[in-house]
Amino acid sequence: MRILLLTDGIYPYTMGGMQKHSYYLAKYLAQNNVNVTLFHCTDFNSTLKDQGSDLNHFNELELKNIDFRLHDFPKLDRFPGHYVRENKAYSKSIYQEIKDSIDCYDLIYAQGFTGWQFIKERKSGTINIPVVINFHGYEMFQKAPSIGARLQYILLKHTAKWMSLNADFATSLGGKLTTILQDLGVPNARILVTPIGVESSWLKKNPTPSNEIRKFVFIGRYERRKGIEELNKSLRQLIDKGIDFEFHFIGPIPKEKKLVTPQITYYGKIVTQAEIQRIVKQCDVLVCPSHSEGMPTVILEAMAIGLAIIATNVGAVKEQIKGNGWLLESISSANLSEVLIECCQCEETQLSDFKKASIKLVSERFLWNKTIELTLKQFSKILKKTT
Repeated sequence: MRILLLTDGIYPYTMGGMQKHSYYLAKYLAQNNVNVTLFHCTDFNSTLKDQGSDLNHFNELELKNIDFRLHDFPKLDRFPGHYVRENKAYSKSIYQEIKDSIDCYDLIYAQGFTGWQFIKERKSGTINIPVVINFHGYEMFQKAPSIGARLQYILLKHTAKWMSLNADFATSLGGKLTTILQDLGVPNARILVTPIGVESSWLKKNPTPSNEIRKFVFIGRYERRKGIEELNKSLRQLIDKGIDFEFHFIGPIPKEKKLVTPQITYYGKIVTQAEIQRIVKQCDVLVCPSHSEGMPTVILEAMAIGLAIIATNVGAVKEQIKGNGWLLESISSANLSEVLIECCQCEETQLSDFKKASIKLVSERFLWNKTIELTLKQFSKILKKTT
């Protein structure tokens, strides 16, 4: 099987859930002797053309089966809608580079808007290869956290809907994301429900004992939709009430968004797995108070280590919280502070049960060897239908 994998970056060169999914998808396809041509780009100011193709991030078998193609990502004007226009230009430039050899591939897997030109060519009959797209969170169809985000979503919706309706198959991570695709008019037969995964190296046999003073952690970059504003207000409320807790932020949080208190620690951007694990292992609960999400990898990684979870019921998050934490139907500083206090005051046995449930859920449903097995079965069915 030969797969053309399109993405706007791969971990650890470019940070983000989609980029990390692209990285692991390429790795595990290659481990199963699938030949992958991986088009990606980087936001680093680097002239290297072999990023990814080294033993630091891929083993010898993976390198044998992955053809890395680092591509320039166009930077256009900054007028409204520039993100979609840039992605369309990126997709078109990839197609121009690969079109003469496109027939050697069995399937095209495109992350986000990178598949736009390929769907266009597929629809016109220029190419005869099935196109699978994965928009992950479909955030543009979820609740916007601000007026600015709402306007941005409006600019994304038209193209995202057109691509979802005209691709051969659209991927859902599960939960509310499947409903979004159905509401757009995508038939169930063309929806691939496939969760993301986490490597077994994250998985612990047993969680560490809970801290007497609860330790929380947030992992991610600053975006309005991540709910950091509501989280900060909640933390201020806990401090004003004299609640004992510790909070740890992993990720590039702007200085003006940081709270100055000895109870909160900011580590900045960390890309090494060992360092992230070292910090997370010391904590009890991961907090993910987002207004919109897909299926956050950070939740699965924290679950695998043995943390309880506090998160919002958006995207496919409900699939990740089943007896292992607190699922908020909406995000506000009031309900978030309430659940944080509840967690601080809950019995150690309850928190321990949540932690054990996290590990069990990951081991049963969300390891990459299970995810790739499902993915390969789906790909085989697609090829049988289209040949």
